[in-house]
Parts: sequence; structure tokens; C-alpha cells
Amino acid sequence: ETVPYPTLNATFVAKPLPMLHIRAEVSGVNATVSGTTVDTLDARLQIESYFLHSFGLFGGYRTYHLNLESDDYGFVKDSFDGPYFGLGIKF
Repeated sequence: ETVPYPTLNATFVAKPLPMLHIRAEVSGVNATVSGTTVDTLDARLQIESYFLHSFGLFGGYRTYHLNLESDDYGFVKDSFDGPYFGLGIKF
């Protein structure tokens, strides 16, 4: 089933050098809507380096926590934390 819930988001990006970006982002909510209680947090700190304008490398740390309880559908609890790395292509 689909259980909609609103979230708030804040993002900060710093570009200390032309090829280096530092990004911090957090989103989440703690609310009860139509019999559904949701408590969620998704946060990451990421360093990006793009070369040739469109190709890059990025890495950082991310934490995610979700607690959702619905009168109609039951309870879901999920979380993960840890580092990540990747390749990026911008269009």
C-alpha cells in the first residue's frame, strides 16, 4: 500500500574550488497524518569532484531511519548508516 507523508528538506552546497563541491543534505519529518505516524530522517555529507564538466567521482556518509505506524497497514522500521562512493554523469 502507498502511505503518503510530507517531508522537510535542507541542503547546503559549498564550492571551495572549481572542481570540488561539498554537499550536506537533511530531510525528514515527525508527524501524524490521517492515522499514520511517521518519523523519518535521511541525512548525507558528500564530496564531489567533476572533471570534463560532466563526469565525476563522489563519496560521503549517509544515515537513514524510518519508523512508520499506520492504523490500517501496520508498522515498518528501517535504517541504514555508512559510507558510499560512486561515479557521476551530469546532463
